[in-house]
Amino acid sequence: MEIPTESASVLDVRILPVAQRYPYMFSQPHFELLISKRWVSAFTRACEGIDSLLGEDTRGFHWRLLMEDEGIPYWNWKLDDEFNHCLVLDRTLTETKVRIVNPPRDPHNDLRHAIQRVVNRGRIEARRAGESVQREGDAS
Repeated sequence: MEIPTESASVLDVRILPVAQRYPYMFSQPHFELLISKRWVSAFTRACEGIDSLLGEDTRGFHWRLLMEDEGIPYWNWKLDDEFNHCLVLDRTLTETKVRIVNPPRDPHNDLRHAIQRVVNRGRIEARRAGESVQREGDAS
């Protein structure tokens, strides 16, 4: 899918350099793999962190769904035979809560928890990037 990156606000990640560096992460999407243009740096860092955690044995890791809903990044992934892990940020004026939707069955699996932490950091960074762009737009 060819999306003109200079004018698009949402990009198919499969056209980004990160997809060329880590093709296994994008080989089996189940749904759309779209992210906001302002999230590219945060998403790239998340992919780098996950690849570092996985090492040579990628264990079937891949992104299942990447999307935005009302400015919130939803990044779902699969590892081994478990899928649909998703970290959701609920933000209010006073706090940010992280919910894990469909958590791994084995709560003691260190790799899954490490991946969840990397994805969480990326989503928080992406969300902050979006908020700063919005504030700059409001100021003008």
